[in-house]
Amino acid sequence: MTDWFLPSRYELNAIWDNLVDDGTGDNSGAGGFADNYYLSSSEDGAAVVWKESFTNGDQGSGPKNTTGRVRAVRAF
Repeated sequence: MTDWFLPSRYELNAIWDNLVDDGTGDNSGAGGFADNYYLSSSEDGAAVVWKESFTNGDQGSGPKNTTGRVRAVRAF
């Protein structure tokens, strides 16, 4: 199947807002997301990628050569 993709920074934030955050600003455990940063497909320059914290919903950027978690999503 070809409808899986790495979400953008905005899509990761929508996942946090609508699935993971239980209204307290913390990870509710929904969706099985670890308390960690997840990398997005959004770039912030040639060597930098956007990431989302699934501990508290913060977004930031970091070097592309950093290892990190990813979560593929499916188009619907």
